[in-house]
Amino acid sequence: EVASILFTRSEGPLAALRWHLTHLRAAAPPRIARRLRATRDTLALTIPTDAALFRHGATVVIRRPATPAAPRILDLYRGDLMAGLAVSTTAEFDNWLYVTQESLRRSFRQATLAFARWARGSGRELQTHEPLARLVTVDPYCEDGHILLIQIYDALGQHEHAFAAYDRYQGMVRTELAG
Repeated sequence: EVASILFTRSEGPLAALRWHLTHLRAAAPPRIARRLRATRDTLALTIPTDAALFRHGATVVIRRPATPAAPRILDLYRGDLMAGLAVSTTAEFDNWLYVTQESLRRSFRQATLAFARWARGSGRELQTHEPLARLVTVDPYCEDGHILLIQIYDALGQHEHAFAAYDRYQGMVRTELAG
């Protein structure tokens, strides 16, 4: 089933899957290769992925933004899952990927905003400008992200950065309203 979903245009989907699994096992570090299990009926890779660790950690940050691990958790989000992956797949896979990417983006947005709001008044502003800058890149229409980024830069005394962030957001809004 996995072979036919991933390799729909292949003459031999199962052979293509086997080849890719062999290549993956050879290229992966041993601790990962050992955890890749393939049988006739199942395919499993039982390792904690960055996406799974991020998803769990983001839930913690949203509930308790003061958690000391918040900056490290936010660093786990490095953009859309499988961004730039160029494979010919099924609509089911494409839908799954889109929903998963959007869910991770939403978690990043919520966790970053929660942490930044907490940090703004707690003396940890320095740890928030990088995640906020990434947030407004990932989600340019997140008004709260832009406002917090400007406030954080201002609180840090980085007035030129605050002005530049304000100018970028104002330019984006003007462009959208004019279009």
